[in-house]
Amino acid sequence: MLSKRLAATLQNFIRVAIGEGVEFGGKPSDSEVARRVERFVEGTPPRVQKRFRCLLLALWGVPALFYLKTFPRLLPAEQRRVVARWANSRLYYPWFSFDALKSLCMLVYYSDPSMERQVEYSRPCDKG
Repeated sequence: MLSKRLAATLQNFIRVAIGEGVEFGGKPSDSEVARRVERFVEGTPPRVQKRFRCLLLALWGVPALFYLKTFPRLLPAEQRRVVARWANSRLYYPWFSFDALKSLCMLVYYSDPSMERQVEYSRPCDKG
């Protein structure tokens, strides 16, 4: 179970990294995707859960070095700048952290059955 601050960080990351670029109607809310990501991570080994929490904690706290505010308290434009810096970083840790977190969120986001219908995805075994 994530703390309130890490859950808020995850939800804001999902909104910035995924939600703003998706135009489907009936898409799951950012908070629902965050809950599904959290449930997914709870089913992984303890060391993976610990790394996931450390990653969110870094995303939560690192912006305070530059903006004097934690990630969930930043304005949306500032959150986009932080995420863009991580995504375009030449340093391995920020870039890999962004890539891993976004990939996990995208996996959970698009595995939602309502999204499968929105993007008109059908599994090979669904064709009869």
